[in-house]
Amino acid sequence: MPGKTASQRQREQLLLSKLAELRDFTASKPDTKWVGDITYIPTDEGWLYAAIVKDLCSKKVVGYAFSDHIDSNLTSAALELAVMREQPPDGLIFHSDRGVQYASNRYRETLAKYNITQSMSRKGDPYDNAVAEYFFSCLKCELVHLKHYRTRDEAQADIFAYIETFYNTSVLIRVSDGCRLAPMRIF
Repeated sequence: MPGKTASQRQREQLLLSKLAELRDFTASKPDTKWVGDITYIPTDEGWLYAAIVKDLCSKKVVGYAFSDHIDSNLTSAALELAVMREQPPDGLIFHSDRGVQYASNRYRETLAKYNITQSMSRKGDPYDNAVAEYFFSCLKCELVHLKHYRTRDEAQADIFAYIETFYNTSVLIRVSDGCRLAPMRIF
């Protein structure tokens, strides 16, 4: 899969510097801060919606779900998978935008069930889920925009493979202070 262009690296650095100024999106231990977002994937059957949960320390996608509907069931399913896989301690912080799927009673009940604290961006301030949006940008550039999906199942299988066999298993270069990672993957 192709590397990043100079302009992509510059945009990423600008985004990261803005995030550092506005909020603390670092985590010194896994399963202390997660971020989530939703995207859509075109198929001949219609949209496939994908929700992810990403750990801000390990940078891995720890939960995901797919659906032909964009609703709180989708976001709750991604969170439930993340909790099942990672079993985070009480007090985890979950960052997201203010979308209705994250502001719904259903989603807030799921957060409360696992003692997870919700952090939502202020209106007109989208930085709380920028890390998840950046993942989707990579997914689309490295996979989705290079393909044509006839069915939702085909797209879902491809994205599942991307997450589990490429993105989450890519060798990440760790720096000395724990979970922060150098902004590069070795293929």
